[in-house]
Order: sequence, then structure tokens, then C-alpha cells
Amino acid sequence: MLIFTFFLIMTDTLKLSLDDALKVAMEKSPTRIEAVLDARTGTSKLVRGLTTLLPTISASGTYTLTNEPIKTRTWTGSIGLNQVVFNVDIFGNVVQAKLYNDFYHQKARDETNNLIYNIKSGYFNLTKFYNLYDIAQSSLQRATESYNLMQEKFRLGQISKVDLLRSEAFKTQSSIDLLTAEKNLKITNEDFKGQLGIDKDVLIKPITELTEPTVLEYRDFESLWDEVTENNPSLNVTRKTEKIAKISFIQAIGKILPEVSYYISNNYYDTEIPKSLKDWQDHDETNYGLSFSFPIFELKSLIHNIYDAKLDARKATVQVKKSEIALRKSVMNAFLSFQEAKELYNFAQKNLQLNQELYELAKEQSRLGALSILDLFDVELKLAQAQTTYISSIADTYTSKALLDYLLGR
Repeated sequence: MLIFTFFLIMTDTLKLSLDDALKVAMEKSPTRIEAVLDARTGTSKLVRGLTTLLPTISASGTYTLTNEPIKTRTWTGSIGLNQVVFNVDIFGNVVQAKLYNDFYHQKARDETNNLIYNIKSGYFNLTKFYNLYDIAQSSLQRATESYNLMQEKFRLGQISKVDLLRSEAFKTQSSIDLLTAEKNLKITNEDFKGQLGIDKDVLIKPITELTEPTVLEYRDFESLWDEVTENNPSLNVTRKTEKIAKISFIQAIGKILPEVSYYISNNYYDTEIPKSLKDWQDHDETNYGLSFSFPIFELKSLIHNIYDAKLDARKATVQVKKSEIALRKSVMNAFLSFQEAKELYNFAQKNLQLNQELYELAKEQSRLGALSILDLFDVELKLAQAQTTYISSIADTYTSKALLDYLLGR
């Protein structure tokens, strides 16, 4: 107790509500920064894809000096524009750019939601371990009081040496349990600091109390599952991957078609450099038309590309199905865990009340000598267990609800 009390005094304490913890994570956590960068990557890919639709403008100029057979100077210039009319690759890449934009934004959303879930879960666990530490302290205090009472009874000759040793052993075990609670609290605090992005030596103290279990608005699993399949970002990322693979397959087939471009060029040719727009217009010529490119000699590679793209599309479809199966399992586990924690709370609440009443009665009977020391220790032990179960059941409802919120894409 002295070691941990010294740790509490010497370490700075940061008191946070759940909302405060989430704000800190949004500002400092590397996961949040990574999510922001992923969203920007999606925007960059969308812009890059759209720019391929813009016309290509070119300009060039040359100066030529000829000495034989006579000395002549030649100035040439060219300005051209090329606009794609039909190109499967370009149009397909534009569609893929839109899908990649959605992909990265969904990925960023999933990363942010996962961070929020981890912060909630870490906060609830830290609150639970603070409460478990308090329970361990109370257990040690009761064991110490019992030991002091047994020492007095032994001095008066009311109990045997065996009963005194049993009392001391119970007190020692309570001290061990407190040390374990201290260790778990320190580890949970350190883990929670990492999730928040805090690297300083600070003790996080939750101020949001968990006095009763949270509520889940879904009464049946199927209605919950329907919303998860629609809104889960991770599943939507997999679906975007499938769409991208299918677009690539369509692109591979479409490459059999010719590429069509519209071009226009204006060429200047004279022995003097143009000094004005009129000089250029007097010595220029303009060409324009449509350009067709047929992939006649690329059929073998086209066939291979079509086959590979079809395989990739089928793999992506299988991956979507696998993701749905894995996701359904996760949702079912979280849903059942919440229901179990809620039911456990109902029993734990009643059990705690009974054990508190039993402890008060047993303490009085022990004082009067009507209850053995072993029976009293058993009652004290079960009271501590009832308190632990009660606190854990409340925290578990919040943790399961936070997981379901994450799976729902909230």
C-alpha cells in the first residue's frame, strides 16, 4: 500500500471524463493522424483520376541554321491540343479513382471508429480497475480489523493459536490481492495512455462513474445485423475492393476496343522569327482530325490480362463473403456478451445485497462468539467476490456496447 500510495503522490494525475479522453485522442493519437492522411490520399487519387480527362496541350519551337549550299535560317513552331474521345483505360481509371476515394475515406472512418472504441474500452477498463483496487483495499482493511480482533481474543485466551494464524494468513492473502490490483491498475493506466497518445509519466483518473449498466436499443440480433451490414466501414472497404476489381475486369475486356482521340495542331514555318500574331498566321497551317489506335498486335497480352482480372474479381467477391462471415461472428459475440453482462448484473446486484447483509450478520455473530473464524473469513471472501462481479458486470455492458457501436460504424 505504501508503494502504490507513493506512486500516486509522486505521479501527476490527469482527471478525464470520457468526452475529454476522446478529445485528447483526436488531437494526439497517431491513429487519428493516420486516418486523416488516409482520407487525404483518397482525395488525391480522385483528383489525379479526374485530371486524366483534361486535354493535353503541347508547344514546341526550333531554330535551324544551314550553311550549305547557301546560308539559311529556319524558324519553326508548333502548338497542339489532344483530347481523348474514347479510351477504356482513362475512363476506367476515373471510375476507379472515385472508388479509391470512397475506399480511403471508409478506411479512415474505420480507423477513427476503432480508435474511439479502444478509448471507450480502455476508459471503462481503467474505471473498473480503480474500483477493483478500492475493493481490494476494503478487503485488506476488513482483514486487518479481523486480525486485530483475533489478536485481542488470543491475548484473552478466547481463541487458539491456529485461529490467530488463520486470521494472519487471511490478512496476508488480502495484501497479495491488493498488490495484484495495484499492478493491474498500473498496466491498464499505461495502456490507456498509449491509446491517448500521451507519452508523459501521468496517472489517468476517470471521473465518469459507471453506476448502472448501459442500454442497447436492439432487442433482436437480426435487426442489429441488418444495420451492421449496411454501415460497417470495414465491410464497406472490402466491398469497394470488390468493385475496383470488377472495374479492372471490365477495363481488361474494353481494351479490345480502339482508342479514339481528337487532335488539333497549328504549325509555323518561316526564315524569320514571328514578331506578331499576324506574322504567325501568315506562315502557319492548321491540322485537325480524329486518331484511332487498334490493339491488333496485343491480343495475347489482352487475353492474359482479361483472365488475370477475372481471377482477381472472383477473389475479391470471395473475400467479401469471408468478411461478412467473420463480421457476423464478431457481432454475435458482442451481442451475446452484452446480454450476458446485463443478466449477470441483475444477479450480481442481488448477490451483492445478500452478501452485504450476510457480512453484517456474520460480523456480529463472530463478535459474540457464535460464528467460527473460518466461517467469517468465508463470508468476507464472498463479499469481495460479489463486489468484484458487480463492478465487472457494469463495465462489461459498456465495453460490449462500445464494440457494437464500432461494428455499427458509429
